[in-house]
Amino acid sequence: MERKPVDRAKKGCNRCGSTDVAWHVSERGKWYLIEVFNDPRDGYAVGSYRDFHSNYCGKPEEHTAMQARLDADFREDEQEREKNREDASRKREDERIEHEAQMMKTFAALTSKGRKSLISSLQKKYDILITQSPSMDYFTDEMRWRAECDALASEISFYEDLLADLEGGE
Repeated sequence: MERKPVDRAKKGCNRCGSTDVAWHVSERGKWYLIEVFNDPRDGYAVGSYRDFHSNYCGKPEEHTAMQARLDADFREDEQEREKNREDASRKREDERIEHEAQMMKTFAALTSKGRKSLISSLQKKYDILITQSPSMDYFTDEMRWRAECDALASEISFYEDLLADLEGGE
């Protein structure tokens, strides 16, 4: 059941005195009280037009039980989102490691002259790219440019370190 932010009734219920209620108007123009719960994310009052206060009137334990169910559902959803974030992060890390392993394999297969040539061509590409800074008027372009420069610099550094290790071992 979808719950939307509501304003609590100032007076509350005349029968039981509960202030965990809000007024809602039906499609026919009739006003009735709905039960209001605290949103576990931010504590704001939320309610559903189908959660009639009459089901909770004089039964605070029913309200408490429903609030507990809402809190449990929220915690379960949060745990699922966290698990999905961790899985996505682990997948990205595995892909990064696989990509670096492939880069190392390809680089190691080159001759010494080929390795130096690859680094040199990447350095030339970087030198050209770094001088073509986009205008700050286009923030997205600026951020893309910076990311591309950083990625290229990182790749050059990776290959230089690998070259030092390979030539040191030869």
